[in-house]
Amino acid sequence: MYLTRKERQALRDVVARGDGSLDEVIWQIRQINPDAFHSADTLPGRRFHHQPVRGEPCVSFARSHVRRAAKDAAYGTGEQAGAAA
Repeated sequence: MYLTRKERQALRDVVARGDGSLDEVIWQIRQINPDAFHSADTLPGRRFHHQPVRGEPCVSFARSHVRRAAKDAAYGTGEQAGAAA
């Protein structure tokens, strides 16, 4: 159901290398451990902390990205604040 330590490390390593082989490593892991990845069948039963941005199906989520957008508009984001300085 989860990625193993070795699989997580392989993902970290490929990202650190930055050689563009991330998709290949994900494909390899998916072949060995397919249950570690959600599918169209498993997503509808998933509970997310943050609301899915692309409208993925789920049971529920704790935080709405709409609330976050409103907060950013009211107070500015760190990125905007840094640009103004």
